[in-house]
Amino acid sequence: MSNIESNLPYYSPNPKKVWKNKVNELIKKLNEDKQIQETLKNFGENSKLKNALSKFNEGQDKLKNAVESITKIDYLKSASGMSSRDKWETINTFNSFDDKTQLDQFLGQLNSRSIVAFQKKAAAENKHELSNRMSNLIAYRGRSVQESISNRTQVNFRLSAEETKKIENIKKWLDEKGKLSLLNQTLVSEFIKDQTSLAKSLLEFSIEYLHIAYLNEKQLDILAKMIVDMEINIEGDLQEEWAQICEEGYPTDEEGAPVNFEYFSKVERINMKKRIVEAASIIFNTSEKLITDIFWIEAQKKAAKIIKTIKDGPPLDKDASLRAKIFNEFNSQ
Repeated sequence: MSNIESNLPYYSPNPKKVWKNKVNELIKKLNEDKQIQETLKNFGENSKLKNALSKFNEGQDKLKNAVESITKIDYLKSASGMSSRDKWETINTFNSFDDKTQLDQFLGQLNSRSIVAFQKKAAAENKHELSNRMSNLIAYRGRSVQESISNRTQVNFRLSAEETKKIENIKKWLDEKGKLSLLNQTLVSEFIKDQTSLAKSLLEFSIEYLHIAYLNEKQLDILAKMIVDMEINIEGDLQEEWAQICEEGYPTDEEGAPVNFEYFSKVERINMKKRIVEAASIIFNTSEKLITDIFWIEAQKKAAKIIKTIKDGPPLDKDASLRAKIFNEFNSQ
């Protein structure tokens, strides 16, 4: 660590005192131009500190603000390990800043019990703005919790005698095996204390199973539509691009061998597929391998049906299909 770096203020239980001492010490050492240049060299492109140091003669406040902005994040990182006294001192430090962003971020890390205690302390010290800020945060958290609870689905019902017997048998089986793996979940006997908790776990498993099936179907539809868009537009686009390439001379591959339109079209379709897979992977938040190995073939089948419908028009409805069948039967005699 360089001499300059060792003089930068980092987290301490007494932030104001450390800042004052360290900043004053740094200012004292920066009185010489050589020291200023060394500091600029050490901090490179740190715009806030570099700007403050380059304009040192305009006043010491700019340097203090720059150091203050750099050290804020260190307090946030250390918040979880601070004592109540240190937290209160840090709250007051951040409250003294014109920009309250760091104060809000710091308060956001504290649990509601701590915020209630600090709100009372702020009120007792007549720090009304700070007290109101924390009161609003407490109220917001209360509303969020209630909204979260009210939006959750509650299930209360009794299973039939037949289903209850099945649950009993599954519970005995689980106890014998110790654990059961189901999709991406594992039922562990020691954590499933009774039939009710087992029924709850099985219901959650079923919900997860069906939700994955739902995602598969919806994402398959989206992928099919992406393929349809490619197939409808690619032929004309390839012809146009091929014509432009040919205007510049007879096209060749990477090794210099001449190529025809069929080869060019095949390569471009492969590249287009790669781009679709990459885009779908980002949209679906899943692996490209899943899309290429599992989804792609089924999506192509769906896309072919969609394209056929576009070209031929929608299929006949039930009544029209019946009339067409009768028509064909009578006219074939």
